[in-house]
Amino acid sequence: MEDVRFGTEPFDRLTELCAEMGKVLDKPENADVKAIIMLHDGEQGGIQSLRLDDESELVSVMLVHLKAIFASHGKTITILTGDYTFSP
Repeated sequence: MEDVRFGTEPFDRLTELCAEMGKVLDKPENADVKAIIMLHDGEQGGIQSLRLDDESELVSVMLVHLKAIFASHGKTITILTGDYTFSP
C-alpha cells in the first residue's frame, strides 16, 4: 500500500465524501451507531470511522463484516494474524 495517509480531517475528494456521509449520523438519536465508511474510485480509496476510536475495535468490526460478506456468497474466510486465528 503506497501513499497511505492518516488524519483527523479530510484531505482529498474521497475522504471529504466520507466525512459528508458521516454527517448523517450526527444526530442525538444516532449516538449509539458506530460506522466505517469506505469509498473507492477505481484508483484510490477513502475511509472514515465514526465512534470507533479504538483501533482494535475498528479492525474487529471490519472483520466481522468481511466474514458476513463472504457468508452471503456461500464462502468462508479464515483470518490468520500473528499467534492466533481470528474467528469473527
